[in-house]
Formats: sequence, C-alpha cells, structure tokens
Amino acid sequence: MRREPGDVQELTVRGPAGGVVATTRAEPMERPRAQHMMFVGRKRPEAGWPPGRYQATYVVTRADGQEAVRRSFEIVL
Repeated sequence: MRREPGDVQELTVRGPAGGVVATTRAEPMERPRAQHMMFVGRKRPEAGWPPGRYQATYVVTRADGQEAVRRSFEIVL
C-alpha cells in the first residue's frame, strides 16, 4: 500500500503481560512513498527478556484520521 502525504505510521511492541515494551510514531509523510522503513527497540534487560508471546502492531493513519493499515505479528520466546 502506498503511503500518502500526511500519513502517520506507528509501531508498538507488547510483552507477554500485555504491557508496552516499546513504541515509535513517525512524523507525517511529506511526500508519497511506495516503501518506508521503520523500527522500534529497547535494550535487553539485564536478566534477559521474559519468556512468552510478544506482539507487534503496525498502524498507518491517514491525514483525515482514518486507519488505512493495521498489521499485527508475534513471536514466542
């Protein structure tokens, strides 16, 4: 899906307990783009990541506030 001017992208990762581990929200797009790379992260805790299901959600919101894309994916540690 092509990103349009004014689109805002957000990427959120939730941990096994459901809490937000990390999130990032990009500035609104200035011009149309066929692709755009985005990442989110956080340093590993000293004790390591707790085992369980981690879920990432990627959302693109149009300038008019309508949600254009919502994708979720997960990994189990």
